[in-house]
Amino acid sequence: MDTRKSWSERLGGNEIGIDADLDGRIEKKGTRATQLSLDLDESKLHERQVQVIHGAKLGEDIFITGPGGTGKSHVMKIIIDYFKSKYEADEWAIVAPTGIAALAVGGQTIHSFAGCGVPQLVKDFDRCWGKKAKERWRSLKVLMIDEISMLSGEFLDHLIVMW
Repeated sequence: MDTRKSWSERLGGNEIGIDADLDGRIEKKGTRATQLSLDLDESKLHERQVQVIHGAKLGEDIFITGPGGTGKSHVMKIIIDYFKSKYEADEWAIVAPTGIAALAVGGQTIHSFAGCGVPQLVKDFDRCWGKKAKERWRSLKVLMIDEISMLSGEFLDHLIVMW
């Protein structure tokens, strides 16, 4: 039996999401009966890309993976543009584990966003709950993490506890 919990389960959400390998399969978890119209030319996108974009617009948990050249960055740009039009600046964030990765997606490092810097000790996570950082975390409706595989599970576990 798999006892691991998903991020949405840890945060008390429901398990609705899409795991998308843009070069392979899509596994839809849960359902929603909402149809969306996209403000883009779907004929230029692969069916899997359209499904991922629809999922993001529905607020589903999305995990995008695939080899180079499968359109991951293109899909992320479309999703980012949508979030920019739908949410206020303090309601969503895009972060990455390194400065280079953060610059590539127009975000900031997760360490900077969290307010903890690069933690050396568990107590460093206490900085996540300074007044400004607490307001930033609590106002979020969407958090996009690029290059999540570069973050340790331990770091993410500590953020969840602090969140």
